[in-house]
Amino acid sequence: MAGQQNPAPASNPMVLAKPQPFDGTHGTTSKVFVGQIGLHAVTYPKQFPTYAIKMVFAVLFMKDYTATWSQPYLEKVFNKDWPTRRNSTSTPTPLVGPTPRS
Repeated sequence: MAGQQNPAPASNPMVLAKPQPFDGTHGTTSKVFVGQIGLHAVTYPKQFPTYAIKMVFAVLFMKDYTATWSQPYLEKVFNKDWPTRRNSTSTPTPLVGPTPRS
């Protein structure tokens, strides 16, 4: 039909709960936290276009020791010293951070 326009696509109707604060506990707790962050990144890809933005989002939900531990990584992001390499599907390629010094 002439003159008929397609409606604009609806925004993502799915609303996720905020990730639970993470205190650095290993095991299931850490796996759940990483899963929650990943779920947000997959559900709202336009809000997480780079690895650095995903990392900043994750740090927002860290507390206690993990919040302190994450500061050097945040400084790299703020100083634009964080890699943002992408793979062929335009998804940021996970990069392994530096290992802790003895």
